Amino acid sequence: MKWLKFTCSLVVLIFVVITGNSRLPIGNNKALPPLGKFCDPFHGFWANGESKTQTTLSLPALKDEVTVVWDEREIPHIFAKNERDVSIAQGYLTAKYRLWQMDFLARVASGRLCEVVGNRAKKLDEENRRIGLTFAAERTVAALEEKAPQVKKLLDAYCEGVNAYINSLSYEDYPVECKVLDYKPELWSPLKTFLVQKYMAKSLSYRSEDREMNNIIAAYDRKTMENLFPLKNSTSPIIPSGTEWAFTPHGIKDDKNARNTNKIYDIPFPNRPDMIKGSNNWAVSGKKTLSGRPMLSNDPHLKLFMPAIWLEMQLSSPEVNVYGVTIPGLPGIVIGFNENVAWGMTNSVWDVIDWYKIKYKSDKKDFYRFDDKWLPTTKRREVIKIRGEEDYVFDVVYTHHGPVSFDEPVPIALRWTAHDPSLEFKAFYILNRAKNYDDYRKALTYYDSPAQNIVFADVNGDIAITPNGKFPIKPDGFGRMLEDGTTSSTEWKAYVPYEHRPHIKNPESGFVSSANQHPTDDTYPYYYNGRFEYYRNVRINERLAKMQNITIKEFNSLLNDNYNVHASTVLPTLLKMVKGDDADSKSAIEILQKWDYNNDPDKIAPSIFYEWWRSLVPAIWDEFRDGKKYTKPGWHRTVEIIVQDPRSKWFDNVTTEKQETLEELAQNTFSGAVKKLSNAHGTLTSENTKWRWGNHRGCDVNHLMRIGAFSRKDLFVGGGRHIVNATRKNAGPSWRMVVELSSPIKAWGVYPGGQSGNPGSKHYDDFIGKWEQGELYELLFLASPQDRQEKCVRKLVIGAE
Repeated sequence: MKWLKFTCSLVVLIFVVITGNSRLPIGNNKALPPLGKFCDPFHGFWANGESKTQTTLSLPALKDEVTVVWDEREIPHIFAKNERDVSIAQGYLTAKYRLWQMDFLARVASGRLCEVVGNRAKKLDEENRRIGLTFAAERTVAALEEKAPQVKKLLDAYCEGVNAYINSLSYEDYPVECKVLDYKPELWSPLKTFLVQKYMAKSLSYRSEDREMNNIIAAYDRKTMENLFPLKNSTSPIIPSGTEWAFTPHGIKDDKNARNTNKIYDIPFPNRPDMIKGSNNWAVSGKKTLSGRPMLSNDPHLKLFMPAIWLEMQLSSPEVNVYGVTIPGLPGIVIGFNENVAWGMTNSVWDVIDWYKIKYKSDKKDFYRFDDKWLPTTKRREVIKIRGEEDYVFDVVYTHHGPVSFDEPVPIALRWTAHDPSLEFKAFYILNRAKNYDDYRKALTYYDSPAQNIVFADVNGDIAITPNGKFPIKPDGFGRMLEDGTTSSTEWKAYVPYEHRPHIKNPESGFVSSANQHPTDDTYPYYYNGRFEYYRNVRINERLAKMQNITIKEFNSLLNDNYNVHASTVLPTLLKMVKGDDADSKSAIEILQKWDYNNDPDKIAPSIFYEWWRSLVPAIWDEFRDGKKYTKPGWHRTVEIIVQDPRSKWFDNVTTEKQETLEELAQNTFSGAVKKLSNAHGTLTSENTKWRWGNHRGCDVNHLMRIGAFSRKDLFVGGGRHIVNATRKNAGPSWRMVVELSSPIKAWGVYPGGQSGNPGSKHYDDFIGKWEQGELYELLFLASPQDRQEKCVRKLVIGAE
């Protein structure tokens, strides 16, 4: 027995020695961290428990002392004697809270994830390099240096703060994710800040269906494509219908002969982001509020993850006093308010990306054809360093259109506004310090990408909204398919002038709003296209039009509105076509007939309708079932055909010999949906809570690395796609905010997560319960470090060496 114990101990000792500093492969391109380092009780993951509280700190880069006070929700309120010191302190604290998240997102955008996770990220790394995210970030750094040096200095100061924190770390202080992946976080730079920004631009504006439309035209004809994907404006646009346009538009010649409709299949386009990147915002004038002061609200809809997308803070100096949320890695406040104004943003969905067929002179790809000339290309050598493997090296060819992102079966170049040098940070610099409407309008002149609908309110009583960004002027119909890149007739000739962008101030209705719908009605003199929203905006405007004596209660009610306009439009027609063939089906029909169309979490009807619609749509559009070649018509167009043209040819299943009808599709998919639910949840009864919407679909907030223990699963929430409370399985309102422009300012907000990026901290996910319940925290907007001391839990004075 003694020898057995000795042998076992020796084996364990040898194992620890061998694995102490070595990663252990576990198959499927994955590996365990070095177990010795990782499990070290003094320096390994055990050291990532509750975050340590700093009582003293000195930062050599500071000019003067900085005071930081924290409220009970761990929100830092930074008070400095100059704006540069504010930026340094913001950078330091942001890194302290979210260093790994910043590093991870910058690696994703730059195509360097393989360096830390191995070849399982190879496809993503190659995609982000081929579409030129680093190229775009480099151009933006150069533009800021040249055209906004003051803002560039503040960005440099932010980076100094981040790096001061990084340089203070030893292994035991590394974020736990760095220990899991066994790598050291890199120093921060302005380039990395803009990589994070371009990551968001990709998430919000890198959406194109040019290839799919091209393929539909090739398989059918242009008339069919335009019928199924009409450029039909929303019934409730952002700028009210009937608005007069007090300008003469810049014209552009429409050369229809230049359009490319050649059949092109199987081009390996990247995975485009799902259209979950939406948002709602609105503002009302004082004549509609109980206080007599304007109010503003915003809830950006994004993919939800942990650590949380946003970081909440207050930044104060003699030049600025602003509160709100920022994206870790970006200085300043992105959405928020100061003592005079408030602003919020929604994604504009305006198409700002086109693809062009390129013709090379030879296989060397040194020249490409353009207007009867051979123009020289430039080439960018891309080296993806793959952990544990040889480097993957390739060249990306650049034309004046942009990078040739794909070469097979034909070369395709990307034209995208996010590639252009831009000054969004100057826009936020001005917004953070804005005093009135004129400052808001000045800020927007510097904002290009990603295009956003920017809502505004101020203490002077003004409200406004502007669909804003760099919008290319195109001939009618352009930008909906692959275009011919060999001729200037298909080029973007110019951009919609700033003064011609849709805009409204203080409308007679007393409110402005946006929810990713069309910016204008069809009288707007510039052509544009995109996949716009048709339901949330209708509900928001209906409710705002009726509201009077508005308070935070009414605004929060609207933020959490679960009414399903889409279901109310189509379900009455569908219910006439189905009958129950078993007990569960009969019960399901009865539940749907009694449904008030609210997707509340405790209701069963939303679960039934959700699964039915998910089955019905692909059954109708079986002609476009190949998702690599086609896209399906949107929900709004699908509903129109169901309600207005129930004998449409599209209801026939082309894979069968018989002629299917809408009635047959409705019945078959309904029965299938109920059966699917029954198999998953058991018999349908009012007592069976598994059928309830909040349990059936729920909502997950996953960790960025998909680590289950660091995620929050199955949140019991209502809402849904195309609903004001736009929750989905892993997406939804990422920051709910309400601001009353009173004196002093009052504000409320919440996001699904917490301030800390450390899973061992109590502040990692402590906001989720409030978010899940649809409630808001009151935001503590301090006038000074001494203001409302009873609300603050600790203070830190950061010294300047």
